[in-house]
Amino acid sequence: MSRKFKRMSSAVTAFCMMAAMAVPFGSASITADAVTWKCGDVDNDGRVTMTDSVQLTKYLNGMVDLVDYTKADTNGDCIVDIVDSKILTMFLGENVTSLPCTLYGGGSPYARVGVQSVNELRNYTVFDAKTGESLDEYALDPNPITDNSRTVIGEETRYRDDSLPGVIKIIKGASVGTGFVVDAHTIATAAHCVFDYEDGNFQNTRHQISRIVLTDENGDVCKEIKNPCEVHVPTQFILKATNMDPNGPDEYKNAYYRDELTLYDYELITVSEDLSEYACFDLGIATDGIISDSREIYCTGYPEIAKGSSGLANDWANTHNKYTGKGFFMDESPLPQPERNFRYNIDTSGGNSGGPVYVKTNVGDTTYYTAIGINVYHLNDNVSNGGVQMTTELLHFYKNNLYLMW
Repeated sequence: MSRKFKRMSSAVTAFCMMAAMAVPFGSASITADAVTWKCGDVDNDGRVTMTDSVQLTKYLNGMVDLVDYTKADTNGDCIVDIVDSKILTMFLGENVTSLPCTLYGGGSPYARVGVQSVNELRNYTVFDAKTGESLDEYALDPNPITDNSRTVIGEETRYRDDSLPGVIKIIKGASVGTGFVVDAHTIATAAHCVFDYEDGNFQNTRHQISRIVLTDENGDVCKEIKNPCEVHVPTQFILKATNMDPNGPDEYKNAYYRDELTLYDYELITVSEDLSEYACFDLGIATDGIISDSREIYCTGYPEIAKGSSGLANDWANTHNKYTGKGFFMDESPLPQPERNFRYNIDTSGGNSGGPVYVKTNVGDTTYYTAIGINVYHLNDNVSNGGVQMTTELLHFYKNNLYLMW
């Protein structure tokens, strides 16, 4: 079977990095404070034009960062996603008369909640998805700013939901996890789904991927992948995992994971099969204001709660039922909030890790599903569960990564 490469040669990479370093991005830039706030003015030049639409598209594809996130939030729902891009296009085509346009999933008319750019260099380690062998390491630089200036909480509320084919099941040697398709050959999930942070390795057969299952609207297996290509894990997740005392008590391990690892608990898996028809999620960024906006959010996955042919509740090898839970973001909890994570009152169980945390927005007859995070942990406070947020680094990692191979 032929293998397609997206990875650049080291020489080309070095040249591109040198060229990028030589460009004086900040020499003629306009700061966010230098221009009057105007919704839709994504490039911060004081006007709303087609260049703003181009800039927003580049951002959502992980190519650039933004000066002011709130200007890109064209429906005022405290999320920057494809819906904002659609509304901006409608505005430029005079199908929408003013911005922000709260008709499509919008929140408060002017959701101008400040948010800091999360955009830093991050290193990644590549593993063979079947053997766990370490293959490569690379770094993704910060994007330039191109501008002209848990457990079940309370009553069980989850419901069977086979409507999203892009939510996939990752079956390993001793457990199961969830992921979701982000493009034709890439699956997003949580790092701990395949990298055993308690053992500090990926070659432990308990965590090696045996197969990836996709199910149809009837819950039947419609595609099975037995030979995934690569796993890309943040190097900081690996380094911090190896620094944890494997013999420590569970209370210590839980606290260490929450405080040290959750920031880096994300990864991607590449496959040679074309998964384009299953990709139903766009990626978006939630600003701080969403917590107070009472926007309903969802998490879909393969929790170990359904009985299979053996009659056991954790019969994950023979049962492939997807469940969806819904709830709201929370800003209070007995335990501290991990960095760049958010917590919510959605019910989750073992097997939900790696699943998308998302919002649904209707624009006309089309429903857009925007993943704004990845479900990764239970806070052990009997109040909330949590996920790692989508940030500029993650958009870069998933949507504009030149180091992927399939």
